[in-house]
Amino acid sequence: MNDAPRATIAVPKAPARMMTTAAEAPTKASVSCPDPIEGEWLALTYNPAVEDWYQVRLSIKRAAKGSQVVQGEVRVRFWSGDSEAKAPPGCQDKAAAERIVLQPARGTFAGDQLQFNAQSWSFAPDSCFKQGRYNLDNYSGRVDSALGEFHARNDDSGRARGEESLFRRVKCAGTET
Repeated sequence: MNDAPRATIAVPKAPARMMTTAAEAPTKASVSCPDPIEGEWLALTYNPAVEDWYQVRLSIKRAAKGSQVVQGEVRVRFWSGDSEAKAPPGCQDKAAAERIVLQPARGTFAGDQLQFNAQSWSFAPDSCFKQGRYNLDNYSGRVDSALGEFHARNDDSGRARGEESLFRRVKCAGTET
């Protein structure tokens, strides 16, 4: 038995990604739609460790009526800024390095569980900057159709491993509003 004194080492906790609440989301109240999953879903998150904002829009449709297979797109608009920079700065702010990536996606929706995985990515034509790399987003979690919310975790096999996002439905499939 070793009676030597033990030193306690304090390891600073890495800041977690702050999940923006539904009340802060840059959208009107979530909409009620005939289909529990089809439509557009929006989330806004901030990563204080690297001072990056992510505005993520999921556009989801069923592969066929009543099918559990879903398809669509993950559109991610991201920029650098402090915790107050909740709106995309636009291309005039070169320091914010705003980028937009498009990711065709496929997955499944069974019960209240959604799995939506990007298949590839490219910079959007309206992206301010078109340089850099991007890891494919893979969202999974529970959809609360009554509230119009998707409580998701993303695993991009990079910086966003297990990061949580709260998506709100902002548009039904086939509608303009």
